[in-house]
Amino acid sequence: AVGEMVADLIVNGDRPEADINMFNARRFAEMFADDPGIRIPTVYRQHSTRRVLVLEDVSGIKITDKAALEEAGIDEGEVAIRLLDAYFHQIFSEGFFHADPHPGNLFVQPIGPLDGRANGQGRPFSLSFVDFGMVGHIEELMGENLRRVLVAVTQRDARELTLAFNELGFFLPGSDLDRIAEAQQQMLDQMWGRNLA
Repeated sequence: AVGEMVADLIVNGDRPEADINMFNARRFAEMFADDPGIRIPTVYRQHSTRRVLVLEDVSGIKITDKAALEEAGIDEGEVAIRLLDAYFHQIFSEGFFHADPHPGNLFVQPIGPLDGRANGQGRPFSLSFVDFGMVGHIEELMGENLRRVLVAVTQRDARELTLAFNELGFFLPGSDLDRIAEAQQQMLDQMWGRNLA
C-alpha cells in the first residue's frame, strides 16, 4: 500500500516531503528490524497528513556531544563503529542509504542503568536516525565495485583496486591499467606505512 502510494506520487509529480519521509522511514525500519543497536522512529500514520509526518520521539544525545556521551558512560569509539557498520549495511547490503547524516539527525540513546557496564565496555546504547527526506540509491554493479575497492585497499591489492576503479568509470578507455596499478601500489605502500590514527 505504501509502495503504491509513493509510486502514484512519483507518476503524478506530486511528492510532498511528508510522504517521502514516511516511505523512507518505513524502508529503514524494515532494513534494521533485526538490529537492536539501530533505532528508526515509528511512523504514526493515523496522525500524519500529506504535509505533516508524525514520528515516535527518539531524541537522545547528539552524536557529536562527547561530554554527554562520556557522562552517560557511552564509549564514543563504539558509537563510531556502530555508525560505520550501519552505513556499510545501507550501502553494501541494501543499496539505499540515509544521505543527510548531520548531528541533528543522529542520536545516541543510553540503554539500562549507568552502572550496567560489563568487562570495561561502555554502556549499551542504540543509535537513532531521523529525517528521511534525503536518501541515496546505489546500483548493484556500483555497490559491488565499491566493495571491491574496499577489499582491495584493505588487502593492499593495487591490481584489483585499479580494475574496480576502471569498472566504476574512473579511467578513459584505453588507459594503461598496468601503469595505473603500479602507481596505485606506490600509493597503497605509502598509505599503509603511515599511522592513520
